Amino acid sequence: MKTAIITGGKMTKAYVVAKHLKQVNCRVIMVETNKYWMVASRFSSCVDRFVTVPIPEQDEIGYYTAIKQLAEEEKADLFIPVSSPIASI
Repeated sequence: MKTAIITGGKMTKAYVVAKHLKQVNCRVIMVETNKYWMVASRFSSCVDRFVTVPIPEQDEIGYYTAIKQLAEEEKADLFIPVSSPIASI
């Protein structure tokens, strides 16, 4: 079973990606910043684990460190970054 990390947990498009990955037998780890810790997708049956990380615009190194640590801990096979239009700039 492959493990996928998906960022942007507050976004509906991240939830849709999670649903599709779960349908093909992926383990799904959903990531969002602390500000959005209570998003609905975290309670979905297609999300196996929900993790909060630092806000990249405020703590870039902390964000990358957290993502790297999570990827190593989960032995992730896929990383799918999903962001809002403003964050993608």
